Amino acid sequence: AAEPPTPQQATPPQASPQQTTLRAVVALNLVTILWGSQHAVIKGLVELTDSPALVNAVRFDLAALLALPWLPRPRLALPNTSPDTSPDTAPGDGAEAAAAVRATWAGGAELGLWTFAGFSLQAIGLQLTSASRSAFLLYLNVKLVPVLAFLLYGRSVPARTWASAAIAVLGTGLLTYDGNPPNAGDAWSLAAALSSAFFILRL
Repeated sequence: AAEPPTPQQATPPQASPQQTTLRAVVALNLVTILWGSQHAVIKGLVELTDSPALVNAVRFDLAALLALPWLPRPRLALPNTSPDTSPDTAPGDGAEAAAAVRATWAGGAELGLWTFAGFSLQAIGLQLTSASRSAFLLYLNVKLVPVLAFLLYGRSVPARTWASAAIAVLGTGLLTYDGNPPNAGDAWSLAAALSSAFFILRL
């Protein structure tokens, strides 16, 4: 007997190109608002608690809890002596997996230290300077990356990169100038930018 015809599965409606573009633009603007407002938010929290250490402790503890599901699990490097071992499973696979996990932890620890240093220095600087000056100074981090790559690793940096970095630094100086002289908070913010640049470079 012939099998009864199966009903066609309903396919979800596809978004139009206009809808896709609109969603992308909305998402990009929301991320920009969140990213740009963090300096004012952190400054408000630092002033409210009068403790950059407390603000950073809560911030990083919350981030650690949210990242727990993706925590690299250590594996024991045991020799593979099972008689029914698959021929394409090498005895050293366990050791290689354990080494990969250790390398992941080491890399994560280093990047975490650079990130923690950057955010901590930013929070300290926000006690002594405005949120807008801190933000513009912190985003010098991208301009510092080619400089550090050249100084530390001897990487070749094209002339146009040096030129664009110089123009960006000049523009940052114009944006941060508000009639007040430089202060200690600006120096802390520059140190935060340097730490962030090290994070980008090491990543």
